[in-house]
Amino acid sequence: MISTKIILTVLLSCFIINDAFGSLFFWNKQKASSANDELWTRYHNQKAMEEKMEEINKKCPNVTRLYSVGKSVEGRQLAVIEFSLHPGRHQTLKPEVKYVGNMHGNEAIGRELLIRLADYLCDAWRGAQRPIVELLNSTNIHIMPSMNPDGFELAYKT
Repeated sequence: MISTKIILTVLLSCFIINDAFGSLFFWNKQKASSANDELWTRYHNQKAMEEKMEEINKKCPNVTRLYSVGKSVEGRQLAVIEFSLHPGRHQTLKPEVKYVGNMHGNEAIGRELLIRLADYLCDAWRGAQRPIVELLNSTNIHIMPSMNPDGFELAYKT
């Protein structure tokens, strides 16, 4: 039987991704209100993605952890950001979810949505938004924006 917490996690994730996609798709209608606002007007290359993940980790150090699951063939980090009340510590019977994007090099939108999801989770946690607080109370979330950073760099070389 599927638990209510798992259903809530999936539904909330769909909502967050839908919101993030809308923000990405309609970026040209947004206006930055401060120097810290980001318009999400470009794809993040490997360096920019890692910098963004580090920025998120610095904004939410108590609920995030950065780690790598290894390196790509060309030596790029396979970076993951974890969201948890106890980052880095496995808790028996607490569900864990891993989102993986950019499995194929030319699938950039999934990569961007997962970077945006991580940013959203951090901002919502900092704003004490109840659904996100409840989500992190009941679930550990691992976000790996790019499983294929080499393919992405090849597909989007400028």
